[in-house]
Amino acid sequence: MHTVFSQYLLCRDPHPAEELKDARTAGFEGIEFCSPVMRGYLSRGASLADFAAALEASGLEPEGTGALRLVPGGASEEARAELYDAADFSELLAQKTGSLLCSLEPYICKDDDELALYPEGAVADDVKNALLSLMSGRPCLRLSLCPDADPKSLVRGVAKAAEIIALCAPRRVWLTADTGLLGPEALKELELIPKGALALIRLGPDEEFNAAFLQKAAALGFDGPVATSSALAGSGERAQTLSEAHELIKKALVAAGA
Repeated sequence: MHTVFSQYLLCRDPHPAEELKDARTAGFEGIEFCSPVMRGYLSRGASLADFAAALEASGLEPEGTGALRLVPGGASEEARAELYDAADFSELLAQKTGSLLCSLEPYICKDDDELALYPEGAVADDVKNALLSLMSGRPCLRLSLCPDADPKSLVRGVAKAAEIIALCAPRRVWLTADTGLLGPEALKELELIPKGALALIRLGPDEEFNAAFLQKAAALGFDGPVATSSALAGSGERAQTLSEAHELIKKALVAAGA
């Protein structure tokens, strides 16, 4: 397993190109882009070509893009248009940087009335169709579901993600497991994920759960990228935040014997 800097961590920092050097200095080996961060960076006149050159110079391996909000097929035209626009941008990032994995966080309903619009039995097919539609015409993207234990999430936990991944077989959709968004039941449910379909692990603030999750993942054959949870965000100086995040991941890897 290897350590990955997630741009979620510094989502308020407007200097992604400078982050590359600091992340490498902190000891990270890879990077997961946060789509809104990169879009904001480029909207201020930065060049994606220059960023790609800086990425190559940093030696950080591009491990994917996150923060895309997966909406169901019955969502509003505006919400679906936002998702397709975000997917187009992730395809562009993939082409220019090699960050092929695109992690999608599921739709979270605002209240119980909204949740009732999506019967549980229909969710898996609805999400599957949304994923297959997103992949159409975007050959560079590898889509990855990032389930959430929130009771109002349409992909509530690893077991539901496993069901959807199986519907998208053979190997069209992967899993991003964010321990900051999951409960302890995820340890057992991880066995339901097809071998090789776990693409990325993000670690939350619970050190004991992080270590147990990595141990389980290693036992199932995972030896890939490990980042910090999208639920975590640094509040201090950039170099210190990066150092602390790298230490959190390394400590979990050591505790897990990975």
